[in-house]
Amino acid sequence: MHTVPFNSKNKWMVAIVRAPTAEANIFAPGEDLPVLLIKGAPDVLFPSCSSYLAPDGQVNPLEESARAVFAAIQEDWASRGQRVLLLGRRVLDKDEYPEGTIHDDVDVATMVRAICIVGLVKFLSLSLF
Repeated sequence: MHTVPFNSKNKWMVAIVRAPTAEANIFAPGEDLPVLLIKGAPDVLFPSCSSYLAPDGQVNPLEESARAVFAAIQEDWASRGQRVLLLGRRVLDKDEYPEGTIHDDVDVATMVRAICIVGLVKFLSLSLF
């Protein structure tokens, strides 16, 4: 539906998607709602996060203790020379991204809030070698 490519200013990439049917929407089962998927620099995105997806599939509030755990993981991986990305998502309200929205009319940056952390990933950049 809409993408914002990664750039050095935002330090994140966004895709807004919609499941083909309400029944196929794994983020909001039974509802035909668009979903914002985001990946980017954890230090930039952490302030915009309000919850996280636990291993059991439950969405939990991102309290200070959980923030500290995510930050410690990110710092540990980065200290080992690994690049770290935060993966997140947010189910959008119908009025935030109505059906047939023209992409130029959407200020996606305003939607980057109340993100649910899906996970952190690490990788080695070959450009470091």
